[in-house]
Amino acid sequence: MSYIGNQVTTIPFITDTFSGTGAQTVFTPLTRAPAGTAAIAVFISGVYQPPSAYSLNGDTLTFASAPASGTSNIIVLHLGNGSATQVPSDGSVTLIKLSNDTYSYINSAFTAANTPSSTANSAGVYANSAFLTANTPTHVANSAAAYANSAFTKANNATSNGSFAVTGSGLAVSLTGSVITGYKILGQIVTTANSIANVYVVPATTSASIGTITVCNGTASDVLLDLVMRPSTEALATKHFIVRGITLPAADTLIIDSGVTLNTGAILAANTTGGNAAACAAGISVHAYGVEIV
Repeated sequence: MSYIGNQVTTIPFITDTFSGTGAQTVFTPLTRAPAGTAAIAVFISGVYQPPSAYSLNGDTLTFASAPASGTSNIIVLHLGNGSATQVPSDGSVTLIKLSNDTYSYINSAFTAANTPSSTANSAGVYANSAFLTANTPTHVANSAAAYANSAFTKANNATSNGSFAVTGSGLAVSLTGSVITGYKILGQIVTTANSIANVYVVPATTSASIGTITVCNGTASDVLLDLVMRPSTEALATKHFIVRGITLPAADTLIIDSGVTLNTGAILAANTTGGNAAACAAGISVHAYGVEIV
C-alpha cells in the first residue's frame, strides 16, 4: 500500500492476563500502575467489566466479586502505551545540549565563592587562581614540570622530613631525617680460637641492617663455628647464638642471608671451636655486609 510521509508504525497495547479461581478477588501486579480505572479496559471471559466492578490501588486490581474460574480468562488492556525513561549514555551529552541555566548556575557558584562575604572565599580564590594560572599560555606546558620541581625542592630542603640524593657511586636516602648509607662491608675479622670476637658493633646513634654474613674456611681442615648476635646491654647467653658448633668443611664458605636489623651498640661476633681450633683459627675469616641508618 502506498502512502505519503513517514512510514507508519504500530505499537501494541500493553495487556495483562490473569486466571480466575472463583474465589480470588485481588490480582497483582499489573505491568504498570494505571492512572485510574479510565486508563484500562477489563474483560472476564471476553465480557467487558465496567469500572464499578473493580478498583485500582497502584498496580493492584481488586474485583468487587471474585471472577469465575478459568485459564487466562481475565484480561486487562492498558489504553495507553506509556513511555520508558530514556537515560543518555555516558559522555553523550555535549555542552550545546545544556541549557543556559546550567551555565548560570556554575558561574554563580564560582562568583559566590570569590565574594568577600563568602565563607568559602579563600578556598574559592585558591581554586580559581590555580585554574587561571595553569591555563595561561606561559603555564600550560610548565605546570607539571613546576609541580614536580617544587616537590623535589621541598624534599631536599633542610626543613623537610626527608631528602633524596645520589652522590658519586654511593646512594644515600633520607627517611624522616635518617640517612641510609650504601650497601657495604660492615665488619670483617679473622677468628680467634675458642674466644668470641666482635665482627661488627653498631655505632652510636645508628642502626644497621645486616644482609649477608659469609664465613670462609681457608684451611685444609674442618672446623667448628659459632656466630652470635646480642644487644650490648646483655651478657652472652645461649639465646644469642645464631649458629653454634656448626661444621665448616675445609676450603669451603658458609653464606647466611640474615636480613636482621640491629640497634645502636648491638654486636655480631664469631668464634672457632673444637680440637683443631688453635691450628685453624687464623685461616677462618668472617664478613658482614649491609647498610647503616644514621
